[in-house]
Amino acid sequence: MASRRIDYHKLVGYLLLVAGSLMTLWQCQVLLSGLMTFQWQETVALIYESEIVYTTSNPADKNQAVFSTHINYKYQVDGTTLTNTRIYATDVPFLGEEQATALITQYPVGSIQTVFYNSRNPEESVLIKGVSVSAILLIAPTLAFLAIGFSIVKRTREPV
Repeated sequence: MASRRIDYHKLVGYLLLVAGSLMTLWQCQVLLSGLMTFQWQETVALIYESEIVYTTSNPADKNQAVFSTHINYKYQVDGTTLTNTRIYATDVPFLGEEQATALITQYPVGSIQTVFYNSRNPEESVLIKGVSVSAILLIAPTLAFLAIGFSIVKRTREPV
């Protein structure tokens, strides 16, 4: 009975391909959600909360602070007052300090802003149509996982 050795390199390659494929599916959903906002209706909103939320640790680097924003706005659709906090259809929760400050400056408390809402589900709204730059930048690791995984799987190894 011949024993089969596990080729751990190929196993890692397949794991990277699976991870890259799952990330690709998630990113397609992110992109589609963002693109759908271009078909949404617009109305005006009142910004009633706008602050930077400081998190003491970055999940990737415990010594680095990360930032997010909390921008709360009210808007009306067909006489119903609604509230939301979404900036983009798919917000990336962790920002750099400059990005968070820019958003807070752009949406100060008391300002009247344009908001875009889904006419089929008016509770869904965003301040900015499309996809955030941060979400788009997540394509790079996805492509890296797929490329590395593919190259490992395709590589032939000499038997030991």
